[in-house]
Amino acid sequence: MDRGSFIAASLAAGLMSPHAVIAANTSAVPKISIDYPGVIEFNCKALGLKTGDPSMVAELRERLPAWRAAWDKDGPPLLAELRRTVGKPYKFRESIAVLHTCEGLNSISYPLILNARKSLTGGIYGGRIDLFVDDVFHELTHRYIRDILGNGDRLPFKETPMMLKYQAEAPFVRTHLHLYALQKAIYLRLGLVDTWNAEV
Repeated sequence: MDRGSFIAASLAAGLMSPHAVIAANTSAVPKISIDYPGVIEFNCKALGLKTGDPSMVAELRERLPAWRAAWDKDGPPLLAELRRTVGKPYKFRESIAVLHTCEGLNSISYPLILNARKSLTGGIYGGRIDLFVDDVFHELTHRYIRDILGNGDRLPFKETPMMLKYQAEAPFVRTHLHLYALQKAIYLRLGLVDTWNAEV
């Protein structure tokens, strides 16, 4: 989908305001903190999920300052560009991204819980810090869209033009349609082609 088609579809879906030309302003985006309290692991054990070994946890703690610094540098501009693109304010002012090392527990947007295994040595991100930032942004974009359009199985989300066009697709695919359209437009506009290619 080219940018013109994306904007037209988003306007029709109610996802983008006709006045979506506000300047990117990082003061108008939520404050995101990133933490590793270790509490998710206790719940994973209760569910029978494998948690990270001590060396994995040690690596997470070692990498955490760099991940925080990368998000603080690159995250707010992404959030600002998302708001500028859609033209609607965020409905939350802050959030804490809680990291974990549980195997089989995916990242989720609300509450904001991120599987850090992907960003560790041997993980699918290959240690790339831009993909850690991407993971945080991906989940926050899910929440932003949900706050505007509601849950994927309810109105108005399930009857946007894009959702109707691809209604035969699997639920996982459909709940990512708006998100990937936005991410692609934003990443290409900001010159993050390599990150976008790795995302998809």
